Amino acid sequence: MPTALALLSNGTTEPVTFSASEVAAYDAIHKVVDGYIEIRDIPHLGLTMWMNEDGKANDLPYNHNATLLYRAADRTAYIVGNVVVTTMQQSLDLTEQGIASLRRLLNTLAAGSANPVG
Repeated sequence: MPTALALLSNGTTEPVTFSASEVAAYDAIHKVVDGYIEIRDIPHLGLTMWMNEDGKANDLPYNHNATLLYRAADRTAYIVGNVVVTTMQQSLDLTEQGIASLRRLLNTLAAGSANPVG
């Protein structure tokens, strides 16, 4: 089963597992982001971020970890609400090793921050 990583707005992370069908993947992601889905790629990291399209309009809470990851791509936007991170590959699967690598990257980005990745 493919696996992704949810970056929750409360500062924690958790794996998200879904079946290989496109509908099941969409449903699993939709459940985490709780709304219409907006997709943002981070090509140099080979990752895709899936977030709530209306997050800012709905005043969702700031997501520190997702913002750190997104800004690693030299962007200035900030991210709100829960986010799901997958690979940019068609399978979307991060694998356990990919999740561990992503968590290490987030901890590196957050070094010195009051918000460690959990």
